[in-house]
Amino acid sequence: MSKSKRQFNRRHLSFIAFVAIYVGVIIVFSCLNENFLVARNFLTILKHVSVTGIAALGLTFVVAVGHTDVSFYLNACFSAMYMSWLISKGFGAFPAILLGLIGAAVFGIASGVAVGVARLPDIIITIAIGSIAFGCAYIFSDGMKIYTNFKTSGISFLNDGAVLGIPTPVFFMIILYIAGFIVLEKTRVGVAFYSTGSNKTAAWYSGINVRLTIVFAFIICILMSAFAGMINTASKGNGEVKTALTFMMPCYTAVFIGKAMFRRPCMIGTFLGAFLVQMISNGINLNSIPYYIGDIVTSCMLITALLISTLNQEDAGNRPGGKKKAGIPERGVAQ
Repeated sequence: MSKSKRQFNRRHLSFIAFVAIYVGVIIVFSCLNENFLVARNFLTILKHVSVTGIAALGLTFVVAVGHTDVSFYLNACFSAMYMSWLISKGFGAFPAILLGLIGAAVFGIASGVAVGVARLPDIIITIAIGSIAFGCAYIFSDGMKIYTNFKTSGISFLNDGAVLGIPTPVFFMIILYIAGFIVLEKTRVGVAFYSTGSNKTAAWYSGINVRLTIVFAFIICILMSAFAGMINTASKGNGEVKTALTFMMPCYTAVFIGKAMFRRPCMIGTFLGAFLVQMISNGINLNSIPYYIGDIVTSCMLITALLISTLNQEDAGNRPGGKKKAGIPERGVAQ
């Protein structure tokens, strides 16, 4: 076998493997339950995947710039409770959502500045900022659920409504993924995100404002997770502090499945990853399998995706002209 054919096989092996997993999941759950492979169930999967999908969309930007955010789901709890509190005080759905997103953006800016400008360790600082946000979420109701004005505010439209015949969560997910795809794949901004994640020093010498790019990545991540938390809150019909605590594992799994499939974090990959995770969760629920089995499967998928992504990155670095490991600019270099 020629060298070019061996490289082709390595490059496409991960994609083929995940396609096989997709097919395998569909076959297994279809055999276990005849209701799995029906249009109504797949519409249910799409509606449920919108929450994970939107939050994972934002996380894709942080991973694209080569960083990690472990606060996004905690910030989503804060913004959802802030929105719920505003609704209980008589605010309409739209202003409550808008102010909730602004509140979330504050924490996104804080994380972005701490990581991108102050160059503090991303995992540690986002744990701290996320803990602050989660603590603030308790302030609005002392940890109690908020029901006041939920039925009359119109917030239920976020989950139960429809736009052009499409369920509202699915509609928003489609619009956001199209916008995310255009930004990452078709604009200079997308080049800046990918270049920053590939090699910060080279990106800076190319004229990219590395610090600002990282700040924007964290803001986008927090805004998307906050919006996903609001949709989840609308589906429950009340404000709950812990509404988004389950976001982290499926979101990271979705992003890294996409990265393993396409050799870099991207919108198409993240959506396919999120859909796969939700499809497995749906199949487990349909067959009355204990929920913790789903957690085990999702975690194993994340480990596998991480391993494949690492092998892909090493393979890219070893090829002639391949990308090397991202360099870290000295203080005062990256602008």
